[in-house]
Amino acid sequence: GVVSDYLTDIAEVTLSMALEIAWRLLVEKFGVPPDARADQPSGFGIVGYGKLGGIELGYASDLDLVFLFGGTSSDSYTDGRKSISSAQFYIRLGQKIINFLDTKMLSGILYDVDMRLRPSGKSGLLVSHVDAFDSYQHNDAWTWEHQALVRARFIAGDIAIEQRFQQIRTSVLTTSRDEHLLRQDVTEMREKMRTNLVQGDADKFDLKQGIGGIADIEFIVQFGTLLLAGCYPVLVSFTDTVRLLDKLAEVGFLAQQDSQQLKAAYFQYRNCVHHLALQERSAIVSSGKFDALRTLVEKIWLRLMR
Repeated sequence: GVVSDYLTDIAEVTLSMALEIAWRLLVEKFGVPPDARADQPSGFGIVGYGKLGGIELGYASDLDLVFLFGGTSSDSYTDGRKSISSAQFYIRLGQKIINFLDTKMLSGILYDVDMRLRPSGKSGLLVSHVDAFDSYQHNDAWTWEHQALVRARFIAGDIAIEQRFQQIRTSVLTTSRDEHLLRQDVTEMREKMRTNLVQGDADKFDLKQGIGGIADIEFIVQFGTLLLAGCYPVLVSFTDTVRLLDKLAEVGFLAQQDSQQLKAAYFQYRNCVHHLALQERSAIVSSGKFDALRTLVEKIWLRLMR
């Protein structure tokens, strides 16, 4: 866990710096949108999903990001000599941040950035207004997008946007859900992912996507959180799989022993993934390597998800 904590800290500092530098450059060129401050990023926020949100970054992880802006009507304009609409200003800010992160240098790039989790995915705007994000999450998002929101965390930017994001996330995650439908959605998504993403052949175990692997543990946690956050709002306070496993045992979704076994499996898998990443190898091992752990995870999965 320590490796991921440090790698996540580094990514957060990098994102904060990228945002500050990008803000300064844009303000010099275009001025600021109404109600925004020139001296620090305002009206804009970066949300981390996936491994960044879940404090689980590995050496080769990309950054799953969503950019939000607010505090200004989209038909307002910046106050610089060269004026652009506020919406355009924030879109350019998002583009600049991505450019900083994935520009090819001699030593490689800082991070691959993945923006596919934004509302409407690839066809959606690069930067979403918080009101549009709110409406999308409540009215149009799929169950898998709510699963992703379990691991979403505000990373950098304006505190007002952070508060608004927290409020939207809490409201969405604590919505009451039909257990049967939720279970169906989550298992269908799991099958779809496994079909599309699993690597290696029968005598290999894909640590992330294989049966009894990391994704199964994460899906159990996301299912439990979406099912019970309405009754136990404490579940919304965490984004990382490990602490959510603890909390799900506390609220009775998991037996204490199951929670401990899932945690042990999760730590061992992740540790192995870190070591393989340092050797620039993908997260695949021989099928016998984690037999006992895989069987345990699969048993718990079948008990909860069937």
